[in-house]
Amino acid sequence: MKKLILFILIIVFNFPNSAQTKQVGEVKYVVKYEGESLQLNLFMQGNNLKMDKQGKDGNESFIHKGGISVVVYPAQQIYAVYDDIKDKYLDTPPPVFNTGSDEMKLTKTKEKKIILGVECEKWVLKNPAMTVELWINKNIAYDRSLADAIPEFGVNWSEIVRKEKAFPVAVKVLDDLGAVIYSFQAYEIKQGQPDKNVFVIPGNYKKAQKEPAKK
Repeated sequence: MKKLILFILIIVFNFPNSAQTKQVGEVKYVVKYEGESLQLNLFMQGNNLKMDKQGKDGNESFIHKGGISVVVYPAQQIYAVYDDIKDKYLDTPPPVFNTGSDEMKLTKTKEKKIILGVECEKWVLKNPAMTVELWINKNIAYDRSLADAIPEFGVNWSEIVRKEKAFPVAVKVLDDLGAVIYSFQAYEIKQGQPDKNVFVIPGNYKKAQKEPAKK
C-alpha cells in the first residue's frame, strides 16, 4: 500500500491548474491495490483541489490551494508544506507496470449498466500484456483535473477519458493472466461546489518542521 500512496502523492501534486468551472464538486472512490483498500475522496472548486485518504494506516489530507500544496495529518493535528517534506515520500519510486510494446487498443463495447443511478458504458483498453476495463458516463460534466488526480499505474487510461470527455466511474487494471492489479470505483458523486471550508486547514493545527537537507 505504501507504493499506492507514493503514486497518489506524485500525481496529485502535479495536476494541471484550470480556470474551467468544475461541474463535479465531490467524488468518493474505493481504491484497491495489493490486497488492501482505501477510501479516496476528491473535492474540486476552481483551481483548488483536496484529496482525503482514509486507510488502515490512518487518515491524511492533501490540499492544493492558491498554488500551495500541503499535507494534513488529522490524528496529530499538524500539517506540512509539501515542498518541505516531499523527499521523504519520494525515496521509493512509484510502481511502473510493463504494459508491453504494443499500443493499447480502445474498444467501446456498448455494454451498459447502472452505477450510482447513472447509466455507464464499458470501454476496454487492451494489448497482449495489459487490459483496462473502464465504466464511463459521458453525461456528467467534470474537470480534467479529477482524472489527473487518480493514479494510473503506468497505464494511460486518463488520457482516453479526458479526450472523450468521459467521466470515470470505475476502472480496473488487469495483467495478461486476468489478475486484477489495481481498481477503483466511485460510490458517491456530488455535483456543484463543495463548501469552501473544505480547503481550509483547521486553525488549531500546527505546522510541521521542514525536513533536514540530505547530505
